Amino acid sequence: MKEEFGEKLTTHYRDIFKMERNKFLNEYAKENDDDGDMYYIYGKNSKAPDKFNATNCKDGESNRVIEIKTENLPNDAEEYSVLRLEDGNYTIDEEATEEVAEEMSELLQKIIDDQKKEIRKKRIENHIYLINEKAEDRIWIYDITDSNNNESEEIEEIYISKEFLEKVKEGDKIVYKNGEYILINEGE
Repeated sequence: MKEEFGEKLTTHYRDIFKMERNKFLNEYAKENDDDGDMYYIYGKNSKAPDKFNATNCKDGESNRVIEIKTENLPNDAEEYSVLRLEDGNYTIDEEATEEVAEEMSELLQKIIDDQKKEIRKKRIENHIYLINEKAEDRIWIYDITDSNNNESEEIEEIYISKEFLEKVKEGDKIVYKNGEYILINEGE
């Protein structure tokens, strides 16, 4: 299971991305307020498939998620579309959608690069880690190599294979060797 980096984000970096995204959307909306109120579609509502989750990008509003029924949107509205409200109807702002998408892509890449550097720093060759918590696509681990170190920081490890995740459970010990985590067998 060699080091493989995908497009996932740890909880910490996801939160950074959301804050930076909201900051950018606020600034962009403010700079382009002559075009009308700006809304940004985050994605489909997981509990109501006939709705999208969106936000009003006006300063002070962008942390609040609003639900918009698909029937109230243009047919080509989709995740990451920028909308304008004109005469009570939503329209897609194609230019803003393109500009915002480009900025979001650059922002996400920068955050992923920062995350990769941080995770690489925390992976220490031949150190033993305890799996504290396991989720569908990640584990939270503590470095237990130095038993005198009571201040070991919890590490959210997301760059691990599905096969490895299927093998391990909470309470298992793993070692980082040659660019990968290896499950330590009982009795070793």
